Amino acid sequence: MKFGSTLLLILTLLFSSCVGEQNFFAGKGPQSHEIIKLWWTLFGIASFVTVTVSFFLVRGALKKNRDDSVNDEALGKGLVYGLIGTISLLLVIIFSTLRLGHPPEYSEGNFELKVVGKMWWWQAHYYDPEGNYLFETANEIVIPTGRPIRIKLVSDTVIHSFWVPALAGKVDMLPGRENFLVVKADEEGVFRGQCAEFCGTQHALMSFYVKAVSEDQFSKWKEKQGKKYKRIKSHALGERVFINSGCVKCHTIRGLGVATDAKYYGPDLTHFGSRSHIAAATYPNNKGHLGGWILDPQGAKPGNYMPATPLSGKELNALLEFLEALK
Repeated sequence: MKFGSTLLLILTLLFSSCVGEQNFFAGKGPQSHEIIKLWWTLFGIASFVTVTVSFFLVRGALKKNRDDSVNDEALGKGLVYGLIGTISLLLVIIFSTLRLGHPPEYSEGNFELKVVGKMWWWQAHYYDPEGNYLFETANEIVIPTGRPIRIKLVSDTVIHSFWVPALAGKVDMLPGRENFLVVKADEEGVFRGQCAEFCGTQHALMSFYVKAVSEDQFSKWKEKQGKKYKRIKSHALGERVFINSGCVKCHTIRGLGVATDAKYYGPDLTHFGSRSHIAAATYPNNKGHLGGWILDPQGAKPGNYMPATPLSGKELNALLEFLEALK
C-alpha cells in the first residue's frame, strides 16, 4: 500500500509538470509536433531498455541452482544480441533527431523578425517583405497564424536561448553571431516563451509572450504599431514627468520629439499601454505593478538595469496615466 501511494504521488507530480503556459506537450506548431514525437520515441526507448535490463537483473538474482561457470556460447550470443540491439536503438534515435532538424518551409519574400536578447528582456524588430525596418516592440511578439515566420536571433550582451515550448525548440542567441528559427502557429493563442540559457541574475524572469492572431488582426496590429505618438493635452503633465525625470534617457517614444539613444538601453514605449505585461512578462501591466516598478525596480526584480525614479504622488499618477494611454 505504501509503495502504491508513493508511485501515485510520483506519477501525479510528473504529469502535473506537463501543463501550464510553457508546456511543450501543447503542440501548437509543426515543429512542436515533431518534438513531441521525438520525446515519445526517446521515452519508449528508455523505458524498453530499463525494463529489459531490470528483467534480466531480477531474473539472475532469483535464479536457483546457479552455475558459477561461464558458458562461452551463451556469452557470445548475449554479446551479439546486445550489440545489435544497442546499434538499432542508436540508429532510431539518430534518424528521429535528424528528422526534427527540418524546420517548416519558408519562402523568401515573407516578412521576418529580428529578436535581440538584452539584460534581461527581449527586443523585437519588425521588417516588411523587402527588408525595410518598420517598428520595434518588447517582450511581446505578434505573428499571423498558418504562416512560417523566420526569426533572426542575436544577442548584444551574453548568451541567451530563445524558446517557445508550444511552437518550436530552443535556439541559442550568441553575441556576434546570427542564428535563425522558423516558427509557425497552427491556431490563434498566446504562448509563453523563456530564456533557456542561464544569462545572469534575472535569467529566471526573462520571459516573453508570442501572440498568434489571424491575418486580418495581424494587419491591423501592424498598422497600429507603425503609428507614432500624438500628444494628448490631458496627459501633458505625464509627458513632462517622463521627459524631466530621466525616463527618456533610456526609453524611446516615437513622435515625442526628444533626441535620445534610448534604443540601446530600455524598451521602446511607443505603444506600451497595449502590452499585457511589464518587466519581461514578470508582472501584469496595470497601475499598481507599474507604479511599484517605477519607484522601486530593484525590489520588484533585483539586479535589473532600471534605476529607481523618485516621484511625488501627483507626478507618479500623471506618469502612469500617460504611459497607460500609449496604445
